[in-house]
Amino acid sequence: MVFSSFVRLKLLLFLFMGVMSISAVAQQQSGGLQRVEIIWADSFKIGEKFNRLLGNVELQHNNIIMTCDSAYQFPENKFEAYGNVHLINGSTTVRGDTMMLDGNINLAKVRGRIVYLNDSTTTLRTTAIDYDTKDEIGFFQNEGTIADSTSLLESKQGYYYSKLKDFVFIGNVESETENYILISDSMKYNIHTKIFDFYSYTHIWSNNSYLYCDKGWYDSENEKMFFLKNSYLMSDKQEVWADSIYYECFSKQGQLYRNIQLLDTSQRTIAFGDFSDFNLQSEDFELTKDPSILFYSENPEEDTLYMRAEWLRSVMSPRSEEFYITDSITGEVDSTFREIFGIKKVRVFRSDVQAACDSLYFNTLDSIWKMYYEPVIWNGEKMQLTGDTIKFFVLNGKVERGEFQDNAMIVMPEEDTTSRYYNQISGKKMISYFRDNELNYLDVLGNVQSYFFSSSDQAIS
Repeated sequence: MVFSSFVRLKLLLFLFMGVMSISAVAQQQSGGLQRVEIIWADSFKIGEKFNRLLGNVELQHNNIIMTCDSAYQFPENKFEAYGNVHLINGSTTVRGDTMMLDGNINLAKVRGRIVYLNDSTTTLRTTAIDYDTKDEIGFFQNEGTIADSTSLLESKQGYYYSKLKDFVFIGNVESETENYILISDSMKYNIHTKIFDFYSYTHIWSNNSYLYCDKGWYDSENEKMFFLKNSYLMSDKQEVWADSIYYECFSKQGQLYRNIQLLDTSQRTIAFGDFSDFNLQSEDFELTKDPSILFYSENPEEDTLYMRAEWLRSVMSPRSEEFYITDSITGEVDSTFREIFGIKKVRVFRSDVQAACDSLYFNTLDSIWKMYYEPVIWNGEKMQLTGDTIKFFVLNGKVERGEFQDNAMIVMPEEDTTSRYYNQISGKKMISYFRDNELNYLDVLGNVQSYFFSSSDQAIS
């Protein structure tokens, strides 16, 4: 008798599941809602308001498998599942204590003390996940923590797109990798490519640098970054602003795009441009689009010097030990100096001196300016100096002397301001000596020629 009842129960369950499966296929083919299918249960109890499924319960909806210890089936395509709840969608698995499934709106609500969402090597931990069984999208809003082999991430709420393998995080997003800490308002993370996409303000810290942007991406597997909006980068001695920054963490090299500013506080320089290659570790950079550079002083009495060219390159070089500089306040030792190279259409401007040449070299160690190929220097409206090669020696922001090699020439207006004539001196080599940035005296050597004009009321001796 017991055996006969057991057979009738199994037969009834088999016929019920068969009818439900046929109904589900028919509705799917006709474009209607797909019903939840009962694949298996150890026992099935039919009630007036709900049916009870007990033991190894297995359901299916939209090709997604759901298992649990027990479940209640309600009219209108709804289920409640309890105990060891698993939702399986290919490589994606959601685990919890309970699940409310509404087949009409394709929504499974998984709840528990800890609810897990696993896909490959990535695990999300939270307390509640709503999973769309049709579009295969999971949603959490009670804060969640995500961990994989390379990173740990926390967020207030977020989505997981199973088809794309993308997590999208919203609100108070914090992530930690082996080399960086990231904080953002919204972020996307792909579990296969290990790429973070930023959609709002984002801060990134490493051991010796800080980065900020309003939009961009970070490839955590290959350690590459690209910041697209309001980008900022800071190291121990440099600060960088640009519309966009591309940076490779391993090589410390990158590119800057549009509205660039490179500030070096140790060398007191600010460079500008619209494209640059740079190295954060060596502090070298190269500007090739609309480049310019400022040399400023902390002394308010010293004027800022402005320089531009078609191509600017700056490299940091080591000082000899006898040229080390120790900061009197911090005690830090500066063992490097900066070298500046300017190529094509070089222009230099300061309130008391202007210059032009085809190429220029300058370094902060001995403060020597070297100008090549048709160099010209103007000391305001007072004089013009030329030569095939020009060297200027600067100390504490003031010109000490200048050396003009080959075809040296100086042109000065007459003392009579109403005169249209200019006095001229030329020679093979010329050395000019300055005091307070004013020409004090001049030595002209080799093939000296001079032209001086005097007014008619002046005596000539």
